[in-house]
Amino acid sequence: YLLTTDVGRKALLPYSTSVDLVPAMSLEITNRFETGADAMDWFLSERRNILAAMRQCMEMGQYDIAWKLAVISSGFLEFSCYWSDWKSSQELGLEAAKLLGDRLGEALNRQILGDVAWRSGDLDIARNYYEKSLVISRDLDIAWVEAFALRGIGLTYQEQDHPNSAIPLFDASLHLFREAGFRRGEGMALASIGKCALAVGDA
Repeated sequence: YLLTTDVGRKALLPYSTSVDLVPAMSLEITNRFETGADAMDWFLSERRNILAAMRQCMEMGQYDIAWKLAVISSGFLEFSCYWSDWKSSQELGLEAAKLLGDRLGEALNRQILGDVAWRSGDLDIARNYYEKSLVISRDLDIAWVEAFALRGIGLTYQEQDHPNSAIPLFDASLHLFREAGFRRGEGMALASIGKCALAVGDA
């Protein structure tokens, strides 16, 4: 499920977050989906099994698979509007990463939980998740993770109509995305900066 979900992720969201996976070894997995829609159809038919696989991983102590499956299935759950599953899977992923002591897994799952809270309008909770992810990303010195955390914090200020607080965070994230060569993030940061500029009357 981990490996096939990741193949689907690449078909549906080719520029989304990727993580190092476990080896395929002798397993036969789907090599590709023809379209993103095909990947989504597969995911919708397998959603309950994927969520069950995460829970089984926790029971068996396969914490690396659990947190990685939470991260790579995140886009599917968000796009298909399974909000409660999105939140619960990321909470499980965060628990798994903490049990394993995997700081990258913790940072990424915290960041996505920030996205979950931001989407639901719980901005203070979202900011807390983003800020904790920021601390970890700086400890790990991973620029693109730090950049997403900074942008996330900026989004909470933007939603609260504080563009002047958001703009420096978006600027900092833009610098880090460019430094890391992360083009998708660069585009997202520029869009956020543009929205803030419009909010303060700088068309």
